[in-house]
Amino acid sequence: MYAHETPDEYHIRLLEALKESKSKIVLSGYDNPLYNDALAEWNTDEKQTTAQMGLPRTEKIWFNFALEPVQEVLI
Repeated sequence: MYAHETPDEYHIRLLEALKESKSKIVLSGYDNPLYNDALAEWNTDEKQTTAQMGLPRTEKIWFNFALEPVQEVLI
């Protein structure tokens, strides 16, 4: 549905830069073998979403850090 697709070489350069970064990174997109392979050591999660025209989609999230447990706050 996009007028222009991004070339794989752009995605590869982006993934290389993300992997070299010392920052905490969260990346959201759709399931993709290129991203899954490059970010195989990263954590992932998925969320059911709705795309254009109400179509169901599964959004994938890659992140390069461990999630900390949520602590209950007593008020």
